[in-house]
Amino acid sequence: MASGSSHLVLRASAPAVALAGLLAGCDDAATPRDTGPRDAPLGTLDAWSSDARIGDAPLSDDARLEAGLAMPDASLAPYSLLPEPGLRNPRLHFGDGTVTAGAPTLFPSTPAIEGFPDSPWYVAQWNKTELLSPEVFVLDAADTADPLYGRAAWAFPTPGNSSSLWIYRGPSPSELIFSLHGEHGWLSPGGGSNVFLSSNAIADSATTMESRVSYGLRAQLEDAIVYFATPESMTNGHVIWLFFTGFVFHYVDPGDGARQSLFLQIAHGDSRGRSGRYLVASDGMTLFGDVHAGDPYLDATPAPATPLTPMRFDLNAYLCDAATAEYPTPSGTTFRFPDAARELRNWRFESIYVGIETQDRFGAATAEPEGAIAVTVRVADVDVVKEPGEPSPWAVCP
Repeated sequence: MASGSSHLVLRASAPAVALAGLLAGCDDAATPRDTGPRDAPLGTLDAWSSDARIGDAPLSDDARLEAGLAMPDASLAPYSLLPEPGLRNPRLHFGDGTVTAGAPTLFPSTPAIEGFPDSPWYVAQWNKTELLSPEVFVLDAADTADPLYGRAAWAFPTPGNSSSLWIYRGPSPSELIFSLHGEHGWLSPGGGSNVFLSSNAIADSATTMESRVSYGLRAQLEDAIVYFATPESMTNGHVIWLFFTGFVFHYVDPGDGARQSLFLQIAHGDSRGRSGRYLVASDGMTLFGDVHAGDPYLDATPAPATPLTPMRFDLNAYLCDAATAEYPTPSGTTFRFPDAARELRNWRFESIYVGIETQDRFGAATAEPEGAIAVTVRVADVDVVKEPGEPSPWAVCP
């Protein structure tokens, strides 16, 4: 297993998640459901409460009373839309790259890491010839040493290094830094080869989008290189890497309750640079991808020992763009969501996936490589926060 500074990373289509796996059960967000938090040892999951959020902690009730401030309305307090906010638990589930009963199939066990319950987050792996396994990991490996975070507490490798997941302890006792690496891969009709960290949302009734909803994380593009074997591979989209966060939303018709799925992706990095908005509607699937001008974007790898970059996005604004867009279809027609989709109270946030996509060939794993590619990214403090007391200017899309 290579070190963080010596991964085989080679830097520079359809910019899409491997949708075949996700779409198999899009009526249920195509992600495994979890029964919710378990009891956790003190200090291991301090961000797991339902009202946890990124940023400064709210004033305590005692502090408000001492300052003569009104007590907050508990029903209007910000809360996370994720069952385990902040990614503070290394005991992840792992997908095996297949789908069962409309949901990704998970390995039966989680890593034997003491002091943590099983996490509702899982590692999604699509179009991979080698799989990360919950039973194969190394503790404090010397070749994972980082100038800022030391050695990875837990390092999950693959034999050929096509994927890896290294988990570092951050500066604070409960903080974890997740390093995702991927290389090679192929572009199929469902997308490229992926490694994601994924989670379902909390209960459906709490995830409507009419109030202000923001997405936050800290991230870093650690290594990224691409090699093109032919002039054609520089332009045909077969040799690329992508770093993005995807969200599964459901539009719920206010009349009959019928649901339509939307995959919304926010780009964080791309071997081609900012590639612009992409839209497609096909076989009951709608995909929207973009990054707004002025929003955070990772254009280059940082100097060693550089902290992760804080990033925050207005999910209401992105959802409005997606809800009002016109989508091309393979038949040459276009698709639009109904007019009622402009009211964000009719939308539900279902699940999230954050990670990387790589490809250096087209069609199948056995196809001839058209170059070589790999990327390593780091993420931490992933959360989706709803603020019921803050009506969004995008509650009704223009």
